[in-house]
Amino acid sequence: AVRYCVKAGEEAEKIYAHEDAFDFYERALKMDVEEEKFEIYNKLGKIYGIIGQYDKARDYYKKALRITDEEKKIEIKTKIGNLYEKKGEYREAMKYYKEALNSLPEKNSMIPSIYNSMSWIEFRMGNYDKAIEYANKAIDMSSKEREKSRGYHIIGTVYLDMGDYELGLKFLNKAVEIRKKIGDDYSLSAGYNNIGVAYQETGNIEEALKYYEKSLKILKKVGDIAKVGAIYNNIGTLYYDMGDMHKALKYSKKALEIQERIGDKKEMAVSMGNIGSIYTKMGDFEKAFEFFGKSLELSTSTGNKPSTAFVHMEMGEAYMESGGLEKAIQSVEKSVEIAKEMGSKYVLSLDYILLSRIHTLGGNTEKGIEYGEKALSLAREMNSQTDIMRSYRVIGMAYGEKGNYEKGEKYLKKAVEISKNLGIRGEHAKNLYELGILYKKKGDEKWKEILEKAKTIFEECGILLYVNKIDTIFQACDNHYPK
Repeated sequence: AVRYCVKAGEEAEKIYAHEDAFDFYERALKMDVEEEKFEIYNKLGKIYGIIGQYDKARDYYKKALRITDEEKKIEIKTKIGNLYEKKGEYREAMKYYKEALNSLPEKNSMIPSIYNSMSWIEFRMGNYDKAIEYANKAIDMSSKEREKSRGYHIIGTVYLDMGDYELGLKFLNKAVEIRKKIGDDYSLSAGYNNIGVAYQETGNIEEALKYYEKSLKILKKVGDIAKVGAIYNNIGTLYYDMGDMHKALKYSKKALEIQERIGDKKEMAVSMGNIGSIYTKMGDFEKAFEFFGKSLELSTSTGNKPSTAFVHMEMGEAYMESGGLEKAIQSVEKSVEIAKEMGSKYVLSLDYILLSRIHTLGGNTEKGIEYGEKALSLAREMNSQTDIMRSYRVIGMAYGEKGNYEKGEKYLKKAVEISKNLGIRGEHAKNLYELGILYKKKGDEKWKEILEKAKTIFEECGILLYVNKIDTIFQACDNHYPK
């Protein structure tokens, strides 16, 4: 009877019928057959982990840990480490992985898997060199295609975070090809997601959305609720980049709801930071700082350097938009420090773009041009069209503020052309806005038409911060609003 329940549970697992599997395994446990308990605890831990109930999964794995031999304890410790990793509790995760690694004899087949897991944690903590080192060890030591693909996937993801999209895609595609060959659909979903990220960052929005949808389809099928939340987050940032704040907020809140439900602190920090940025664009600074504060607390407590750097940068933008230029510079400089420590060109380029804007607003146009050129150099190294476009914009703004309208117009028109070709509506509206402001300063009547066009796009995208700015400009102009 016990064997029947276990077999029935396994069959239910195969078709992702998790509730049925729980039922069969729980029934098997109630029969109190000692020699079957380890296997059942192990299976229940696995399923609870998949559906995002990490504490329950950990409890079952710990029960399994108490009743098994030394060899199987190593495997269970890696699984517990993985659960802590998913919750964003990296130090605890690393403790379990190192315990497992130190218990294994040299050349044991489990070592590559543990090195891959340790690599992923180092990546999450922003220690890129260490992450690549561990992943390469896993690739070199493993005879299993699955582990090799995982190593390639991690290295590709590290390069994405460092802003090297060409190398990132090269390693991610290596991983995807292996996973297709061995039929590893579940891992394939992660590859599709990260390829989507690469396309998003290089400005290919259509391809990015296509890969996110492919990943989401697999994850919904297997019932991995935690990763569904992560994809919702990515789709939210994609709509943010496109300038659709309504959809961005919708997907980011869907992601946060899942993450809060399963206690995923790491991803909660990311979602809260994203929501803070959306509220900044919508002009609601009180809500923006509320979410940034929560995000920063979680990011620092979990040792997540990339997320901490992003929150400092996003807070810098909110301070800038609400008029606190000194606080804005202090906040972004904290992000620069972390980005340099991590070696992340991507974060650093965004920091420089923001510092260019802040210094230009503060009247220091030379600094504005200097930081804009630094950002442009990094963006070209990364081949990031979106960051090249943003760099052109801030350089154009700085020249315009300096009174060199010819150079300012040249850079802003380059930015307008790129954003139009990429179809990034929010960014396109910002470029039009800055071009309109420049024309107004030099007395060219085209400014009204251009700002009207920008305002229409901002309204459609829900970027009320800029709608209000344009309204203020028009209301101050007697010719536009006759009394």
